[in-house]
Amino acid sequence: MTQKSKKTTTQSQQKKCLTCGTDLMGMFCYQCGEKVIERKDRSILTLLEQLINAFTFADSKLLRTIKYFLFNPGFLVNEYIAGKRKRYIAPLSFFFIVNILFFIFNPISDFNLNLYDQVNHQIGYSSWAKSLVEERLEERGITLQQYGEMYNKQSGNLSKSLIILNVPLVALFIMLLNFRSSRFYVDHFIFALNIFAFVLLWSMLGYVLVSSLIYTTNLLGWTQSDTLKGTSILLIPIVSYVYFLFAQKSTYQRSWAYSAFAAFMALAGIVLTQGLYRFFLFVVTFVTT
Repeated sequence: MTQKSKKTTTQSQQKKCLTCGTDLMGMFCYQCGEKVIERKDRSILTLLEQLINAFTFADSKLLRTIKYFLFNPGFLVNEYIAGKRKRYIAPLSFFFIVNILFFIFNPISDFNLNLYDQVNHQIGYSSWAKSLVEERLEERGITLQQYGEMYNKQSGNLSKSLIILNVPLVALFIMLLNFRSSRFYVDHFIFALNIFAFVLLWSMLGYVLVSSLIYTTNLLGWTQSDTLKGTSILLIPIVSYVYFLFAQKSTYQRSWAYSAFAAFMALAGIVLTQGLYRFFLFVVTFVTT
């Protein structure tokens, strides 16, 4: 037997967990979940089994999460708040997955406005933003196009991480709408993560659907692509409202009338926080370029 083999710890020899020091009562530590390592755990076959299990477990967990997320609004929120969390991807992790996909496909520019839109089309601050940009161009002696390229690149990078700032504001809005529910703020935050993730995911799905329809109609010789694009823009808030309605009803157990009102206000809250987010994105991007 080699020196390395002699140092291998077996279940009979190991009395405490090597990770947290808790007294062992079996093959797994009841405190942290660490497993006692045996000789078979050091084989190539075990490594391959772990790799296969990791992929299949992740796939089943992701598919299960997507299934309930799309077709049972509010279910995942209720499960998470109730403490039933192992079978699904955590709300924050799922939000970041959707967030990454959103910026890869980038179906709409609402969460990453270019410089032109920021200084011309935003209510409340575009004129102020335009004057700041003009001063900067004069100071640096560069053209609007040169600065715009720099700004747009930085804005795209920042928006991927700053988009989550919408969620705590939406959560606060939802908490005010459901102040009688006696829930913690973090519960409303989980709900806000859920509905905001749906907005991002539905924006992608709606974009793919409408793009497919436009491609098909163009092949058939129908050139009404502008009509379809307009329809896709309307579908985002309409479908989102329906989803919010069922999620609100499922999570907070209020009447259908109040749930309809709260869903509308939640949608309005997202629109409002989006305006604040755009302003904040401009300020941060301007300061860092």
